[in-house]
Parts: sequence; C-alpha cells; structure tokens
Amino acid sequence: MLTSNFQPFLFSLCFQHSFYLKCIPIPPNLDTPSKFLSLASSSQIFADQTLSVDLMFDACKPQNCGNAPNISYPFWIANRQESYCGHPHFEVACNGKDPVLTISNDDYIIKDVFYANNSFLLAAETVYDFNNSCPTPLHNFSIFGTPFEYSLGYADLFFFYDCTSYPVDATYPVACASNSTHHSFAVFHKEILEHNKFSFESCHSSVNAPVEGEDIRNLLEMNFTDVLRKGFVLEWSEDDCNDCKRSGGRCGSVGDEFICYCPDQPHSKTCDDGDQLDWGRKLAIAFGTAGFTIVTMVLIYFIYRRCHKRRYAASSWISRNISSHPSSTTDLENAVTMYGVRILKYSELEKATNYFDSKKELGDGGFGTVYQGKLRDGRLVAVKRLYEHNYKRVEQFMNEIAILARLRHPNLVSLYGCTSRHCRELLLVYEYIPNGTVADHLHGEQVKPGSLSWNTRMSIAIQTASALSYLHASDVIHRDVKTNNILLDNNFCVKVADFGLSRLFPNDVTHVSTAPQGTVQNFADCSIKGSE
Repeated sequence: MLTSNFQPFLFSLCFQHSFYLKCIPIPPNLDTPSKFLSLASSSQIFADQTLSVDLMFDACKPQNCGNAPNISYPFWIANRQESYCGHPHFEVACNGKDPVLTISNDDYIIKDVFYANNSFLLAAETVYDFNNSCPTPLHNFSIFGTPFEYSLGYADLFFFYDCTSYPVDATYPVACASNSTHHSFAVFHKEILEHNKFSFESCHSSVNAPVEGEDIRNLLEMNFTDVLRKGFVLEWSEDDCNDCKRSGGRCGSVGDEFICYCPDQPHSKTCDDGDQLDWGRKLAIAFGTAGFTIVTMVLIYFIYRRCHKRRYAASSWISRNISSHPSSTTDLENAVTMYGVRILKYSELEKATNYFDSKKELGDGGFGTVYQGKLRDGRLVAVKRLYEHNYKRVEQFMNEIAILARLRHPNLVSLYGCTSRHCRELLLVYEYIPNGTVADHLHGEQVKPGSLSWNTRMSIAIQTASALSYLHASDVIHRDVKTNNILLDNNFCVKVADFGLSRLFPNDVTHVSTAPQGTVQNFADCSIKGSE
C-alpha cells in the first residue's frame, strides 16, 4: 500500500545551490543504505534541476502515448519522464502506438486506465502482433512480487502444448501449434481434465493466462485469440493521489514514499495540508561545495543509524499494516487473497450495502442474510452476511471459499471476494443474479402465469444437472440443492449457489455421505418421508 503518512522528520539533508541552502527532511523509515542512497540520488537530481519545485511540478504533468489514455502517476514513461513522477513498479515504455508494461518477463499493452478506481485494462502484446500467426502465451503469468491485484471476475485460461493425446472436452483447439501427431489446446477448467484422467505428462508444456471471466458463456463462442485480446483488469492499492490532485498537486514518489508536487513546493499529502517539505526555505548562506554536501549527507546517515536502533517497517505497495484484533471493522489481512479469492474491507462492503439496509435484503436462509450491494467500481453484487460468528460458521465460511475458488462453470455462481476470517463479521461477495430463485418463480413473489413454460423448466433442469455434474467431476458434493439455491438471470439461465455445506471427497475412498443438510424447504413430501 502506498504510504503517505510521513513520520516526524528527525534530520534534514542540506546542500547548496547558488546562494541558497536547500534542505530535504529524512523520514525515519530510511533504515537501509539503499533507501538512503536512493534519496541522496534523488536529491542530486533535484539539485541539478536548480531545485525549482515548479520544474518538478511541470515535469510530472500527464503524458500521451498513442491512442491510450494519458499516462500519469503511478505510471511514468521511461526516457520521457523522471522516475520520481511515478512508482518504480509502474515504468511504462511507449512504442509510438501504445504504452507497454512488462510483467512476468512479458510485455502487455495498457488498453485503458481507470484512475478513479485504481485499475487498468491490459492484454498481451503478442496477440496484437498480426505478423505472428500463432500468438499463444509462452510463460505463466504471475503478479507475485508486484503491487498489483487481480480484479474481481478474472479467470485463468490454461494452454497445453505438444500433447500426444487430445481430450474430448478441450475448450479451444490451438490448431496453429498442432500437427498430425501432437496437439495443443486451451481449457478453462483444468479440474475436468484431471477427473477424466487426462495424462498431463503427454504434453510438452503448459502455461496459464488470465482473461476477463465475468461472462464465460460469451467467451466460449470466441476463439482463444479473441479471448486474449479482450484482456484482463489489474488493480493497485489506494493511496493519497486523488487527494493530492484535488488540491491542485501532481503525484510522485521518491523510492516508495509518496510525494505531492505542488506549484509552491512538495508536500506529503496535499497542497493545502500544511505539511511542507521545506523545499522553498531560502537562506542567504553559502554552505560549501557539492563534494562537501555528499560527505555531510553520509555523516548524517550514520548519526541517524546510531541514534535510532529501532528498525522502522519499510513502506511499500505490497506490505500493509493489519489489525490483529478480531473485532476490527477495517480488517484487511496482509494477504491480498485467500485461496485465490480477493479479501475486501468490511467498511467497503458496509457502504456497498448502505450499512446492511433491510430494504436491500434479497433473502435469508438457515445460515445468513443476502443483501444487494454496489461496489466502488459500480458493479452490483450479492453480499451474504453469516448469522453467527462461531467456529461452525467460520468452518462453513472457509469451506465455501475453498470450494468456489477452484470452480468455474457458467451455471455456478461466481465468488468475487470475502472479508478476512478474523473480521468482526463474515461476509461473502458473489456476482449479482437479478431474477430471483426458482422457488420465487414457483411459489413466491415472482409467480406469474405462464412465466415458466415447459421448455424453460426443462432448460433449468438441464443447466442445474450440468452444474451438478461438473461439481461431481471436481470431487464436490453440494448437499443443499433446492429451489431456493438455484438462481436465475433475466434469461432464466441457472446459477447454482450456496456451497457452505458442500464437501470435497478424497480420491482414495469409495463411499461418502451425501445426506441432505441445511433447512428443509421445497422438497417433495415423498423425499422427506423416505429419509425419516
């Protein structure tokens, strides 16, 4: 997380330019030589530019790169802007047409940037190289060691190359990388291949590529190249840039420290926060030569290290402070995800549901109440609020996350995120399905004569069976299938939901209990009597 709360400055690095003494305050978390020298190097840059704050303010104005949106903090264009105008991980190359960002040793074109939501859309550069007849990904994509997070709703597309066998359920054949004896293909659901005993050893290599996965049904109608060209969205953590810009400043950084460049001088957060960095203090004193300045900075550093033995935590985009108190309302664990599912702030979900307004209730069951919500990016979601915070509820909470994180099927509800398991309340965030449940249309508030025709009912049954078949192929038993847990969209397409009571069964057993769990609702009388 980008930090902007400068600690009290204990020393100042001072050097002479012309007839003025310029001083740079040292924040107390510069506890390594590399960070100190980074600041010293930046200070020399500032000295070379006459330390005019106006020059730095002007240097960090947004830049154009082809047809893409303006490039500004945290991004910065190499060879065109100074590094202090952006964050080190956001260095962009401009090839004349598009801004290009390198991640996992591959180049990605930035198609759009949503500064208000701290997110950007990108796609592999290779899929736009029309001289490349087979633009397949060659390396696994990873955001490990970067300040980026996956946006809600992404999916992994798995590519398998040079396989001597070919599965019948491959999603996309990759003909350009196949021949008469070796086949290449791509799939969304790797688990199905495992269940069908496909031999991964028959393939020479495999890689994963992230794609926009909110509507997999539409993706299945495309070829793999078009799917990759749609791109995917990454996000970065919030910082003080929006506040800085609203105050008339331009954002930048020195190392990992956020700085707001203003027309008068740099500030720590905003141009009107009164926390100035003393860049404009002019003293009619000659301080010495540039060589003496460097010696002075080194001496100050070692004095600082000797006087302050306590090690300050380094600020970065990736490491964050977490509240360990279980009742914290702003709990956000250091981990960005749990089982690959994004962890969201409780406070954000409170606001999304208007503080769990009863008017936004979508329904309730034996384990929790579901509310309609709207996230900061405008996306509608369904937020399940579990009733009790005891061990059993935590177990069901973790169980649902663990199961849904590994499943992707057009007839299964998608899990977008969750709160930390240590949060004051356990919340699960799903895609919003607008047309209620099958129960609502059979004997609830949405009953309309003729709304569920015979063909529609057959379609619902087939789609539900398809979802359950996929679950069983993935070694998952739902155990709470009923009309209240079968959601419908506006086209009466099925989304099976509520996996809190589901269970995984191991591969080394032949029998497992599939007894129904949960509340007894909408079962046929004979089913209930038969189980008594």
